Amino acid sequence: GEDVLAALSEPFELTGLHVTVTGCVGVSSGGRGRSAARLLREADTAVTRAKTRGHQQAVVFDADLAHDVALRLGTAVSLRGAVGRGEVVVNQ
Repeated sequence: GEDVLAALSEPFELTGLHVTVTGCVGVSSGGRGRSAARLLREADTAVTRAKTRGHQQAVVFDADLAHDVALRLGTAVSLRGAVGRGEVVVNQ
């Protein structure tokens, strides 16, 4: 991820203008039995986390990030269920 960020940050010329690009990188490493769709989802999750940290960030999808995602998803599902059962009232 860091090598990609370094390459992106190199200034270049485009139609006579000097341009510098910044970016964020999300990485998911392949493993036996992991589908391309799963790897893309994990990389997308990692790049979303990188964006929340600011410019020029690289994040690798790992067990900690998977745990954070599972907690957030569980909270969202619980809240939706509570609203559906009338346990929580949403004021607009």
